[in-house]
Amino acid sequence: IMDTFGECRRNIQRAGLDEVVVPVVAGSEAAARHWRTPLAMVFIDGGHSLDAALTDYRCWMPHLIRTGVLAIHDLFDDPHAGGQAPYAIYRMALASGLFSSALAGQARTPYTEHTLPNGLRVILVEDHSAPLVTVNIWYTVGSRNEGAGQSGLAHLFEHLMFKGSAHVPDGEHFRRLQAVGAYVNGSTSEDRTNYYEAVPAQHASLPLVLEADRMGHLLPALTQEKLDNQRDVVKNERRQSYD
Repeated sequence: IMDTFGECRRNIQRAGLDEVVVPVVAGSEAAARHWRTPLAMVFIDGGHSLDAALTDYRCWMPHLIRTGVLAIHDLFDDPHAGGQAPYAIYRMALASGLFSSALAGQARTPYTEHTLPNGLRVILVEDHSAPLVTVNIWYTVGSRNEGAGQSGLAHLFEHLMFKGSAHVPDGEHFRRLQAVGAYVNGSTSEDRTNYYEAVPAQHASLPLVLEADRMGHLLPALTQEKLDNQRDVVKNERRQSYD
C-alpha cells in the first residue's frame, strides 16, 4: 500500500496553490454529505466502477450551481471500448435534462415524439449502450409562476411530490426505487420542475407507475403535517443557499 497524500501536498505547495486547493481525505459520500459550498465544477473520474461513479454523481451533482460544469473523464466514442461507467453517467446526466453536452461534433440524438390522449407529451430516446432506463418527467411550472412577493412555492411543491400519493405511502417512492438500485432526484428552476429516475432496464415499469400515481393522485395524500414539515425543510435549504 502506498500513501500518496504527502506527495499530493508537496505538489500543491510547489505549484503555489496552498491558498487555492484544499485536499479532503474522505469517502465521496461522507464528504458530500457534509459539504456546504456551491460548486462551479464537479469532476467524475473515469477509472472507477459503475457503483463508485454513480455515488459520485448522486452525491455531488446537487451541489453544482445551475451554470456549473459536470466533467466526466474517460469517455469513449464506443463505450464498449472502455469507460462504460463514465459513459453511463454521461447518458444519465443528459437524460436528466439539466445538462447539455460539450463534446465537439456531438451528433443530434435521434428520438421519437408522441402525444397521449390525455395530452401528455412523450419523447422517447433509445440508447442500448448501457442497461439503464431513465424516466424524466417535466412540469412546465416553476418560480416564474409565483406571485409578486412570494418565493419558494415551486421548491416546496417539488418536495411535497416526494411525500406520498394515494397508492404510494410517504417514503415508499424512494424506498421502492432504491431497492432496485435506482438513482432518484428532482429539481426546480424558473420555468420547470422535473423528477427523474435511472433504473436497471428490467425495472423500467417501476418509475412509470410511481410517477403516474403522484401525477394523478397527490392531493388525497397531502396533509397539514406534511406541508408544515416540508416548508421547514425548504426554508432551511434556502438559508444554506441550496435554493
